[in-house]
Amino acid sequence: MSEPLFSIVLPTYNRAHMLPGALSTVARQTFGDYEVLIVDDGSADDTPEMIKTWTKDPRFKYTRVPKNIGNMACRNMALEMATGTWITNIDSDDFWTLNRLEAFARFFKKR
Repeated sequence: MSEPLFSIVLPTYNRAHMLPGALSTVARQTFGDYEVLIVDDGSADDTPEMIKTWTKDPRFKYTRVPKNIGNMACRNMALEMATGTWITNIDSDDFWTLNRLEAFARFFKKR
């Protein structure tokens, strides 16, 4: 499998109720050459169980740290795991337009 064009960094902490919205806008992108690096900052809610549905897609990769280390430490962990040419972020309470990655890819290709 070749490296994706985009690595999407998604740190999360106790956001099982919000993550499906953010992940859905990534999964429905019109451009599919990406990986999603979800780093769970030791959530005490249903995040680990809820994520199982999403990781059936091999582009969605889940890492859970055993205790809360903070948002920036989780972002840095995801950056170390990233294999994409370009890195972008989404937070657990964000929504993207469905052509966001396609627009980025077109922009980068022109340059």
